[in-house]
Amino acid sequence: MMCRPFRLLMLTLIGLISVLSSARPAQAQNGTWTSIASSPTTPTARREFGAIYDPDHERYLIFGGATAPYQLFNEVWVLSMSGTPSWSRLSIPGVVPGERHSPQWGYDAARNRVLIFGGYGRHYPGQPYQYLNDVWQLSLDGTPQWTELNPAGQAPAGRLAGAAVYDPMRQRFVGFGGTAGLPVDTWVLNLRGQANWQQLPIGGARPNGGWGMTSTYDAKRDRMLIFGGSSGDGYYGSKNDVWELQLRGLPQWSKLTTSGPLPKARRSATAIFDPIRDRMVIYGGFDALPGSDEFLADTWALDLGGSAPTWSQLLPAGTVPTKRDAMAAAYDPIRDRMVVFGGWSGTAMLGDTQFLQWGGTSSDAVLTPAASATPAAAHLEWDVTDASGTLAAVYRRDAGGEWTSLAEAEVDANGRLTFEDTAVVPGSQYGYMMVVGSHRGETFGGEALVQIPTSLGVDPNSALDFAIDRVSPNPAVRRMSVSFRLPTSEPARIELIDVSGRLWMTRDVIASVTGAQSLTLETSGQLSDGLYFVRLTQGARVATSR
Repeated sequence: MMCRPFRLLMLTLIGLISVLSSARPAQAQNGTWTSIASSPTTPTARREFGAIYDPDHERYLIFGGATAPYQLFNEVWVLSMSGTPSWSRLSIPGVVPGERHSPQWGYDAARNRVLIFGGYGRHYPGQPYQYLNDVWQLSLDGTPQWTELNPAGQAPAGRLAGAAVYDPMRQRFVGFGGTAGLPVDTWVLNLRGQANWQQLPIGGARPNGGWGMTSTYDAKRDRMLIFGGSSGDGYYGSKNDVWELQLRGLPQWSKLTTSGPLPKARRSATAIFDPIRDRMVIYGGFDALPGSDEFLADTWALDLGGSAPTWSQLLPAGTVPTKRDAMAAAYDPIRDRMVVFGGWSGTAMLGDTQFLQWGGTSSDAVLTPAASATPAAAHLEWDVTDASGTLAAVYRRDAGGEWTSLAEAEVDANGRLTFEDTAVVPGSQYGYMMVVGSHRGETFGGEALVQIPTSLGVDPNSALDFAIDRVSPNPAVRRMSVSFRLPTSEPARIELIDVSGRLWMTRDVIASVTGAQSLTLETSGQLSDGLYFVRLTQGARVATSR
């Protein structure tokens, strides 16, 4: 028979386990604050800078900003996330933009470049201070390099501290507002081909003009979200409303009706989109309310997954950072954390590095391509798994060119995206990939290399029975099996090529029968690690798979 003390101990342990179990999900939602110590290589304390996360190199980048006494910067600093986080200044040869604070910024993952627009400062070093409307790109491939873009069309008026996001589905930079007193405009910088300014024909409701709003991109729903900001040029006038700009079709603004307790009104806060938990997270800011004048250190989440967006205050563990505003955060999708540097406490310029860590795991969407071609068209299909939504886009790259958004698309109920590109030139070679929302934000991938045949007189319907069905295993280590379909009994060929189009292996197929077939390629010791494509040709037909 169990004695009472042991039974009480068991009940106590069960209760403790129950409490700990229920606390884990809450803590996973709230997160934990951690920080890293400053060092001689840490950037000068500053505020009002731009920041992005570069997933290719696993690093957080900041540009520009201001410190006291009034000094502006045009440096780029990098916080490497690989191993122990460490700061270093990025060395960039050649022309550079002038120093400035409060630019609007974005990150183009397809071309691995940072984009900045406007701010307050100098167009080029040494020029007078002014409200700016210049556009620069910082290429991060190879040796980093600044290039000034000179878009066609009428540029928006110079401004600072507006809201902006990069729209990966249409390869464009989209922004709103900034610098009180300007027209309430929504601007678009189209980056397909020659960059050009576009005015969006937006009617109906829209936010009041303002500055100091937070802005995030929601890939799952293809929209920009903005929160808070100030509607006046004076010291006060802060807001706590949330607006969305739907980017698909004719863009439309609408004010979100939220539930739950509202965050305090504020300006100059920072925000990230948390794709794992499907929410916008805001941190800090200045309340700009008469009789208060408070700098903030609170953290809030707007949950977007339910029937109505719902606010809740997060209560992270760890040491809460100093109250601040005018900082810029980015989301590290690999380590599931928000990265924050610097800002202004109201009495001091800050130069600390903070992480709000949730510790979840995520992965990119898996995009498996297959392709075929006739002289008149390239036919692409992707099997898509682990995407966070169905909205997508197709990108194309001409031989020797850059990735360019080609068309909006949608993944069907079977997890497949099908696309027909008729704007092709016989004899040319094109690269294709797609982008879709994922639990890491957006996933670009599923590259397919397509050779457009030159022969004419091919029945386009025959391409339906001509395809590479499967390459397995993928990735291959020693050998791979290629399963494919042939519509006729004429000879065919299987080739293995790398991303530059170099031919590594060829196998002839004597098609004595039509229909489904397979062929094994021995790769052990013949290929170095890398990305390769299998190309099937028969007469004028060409199909490619990664």
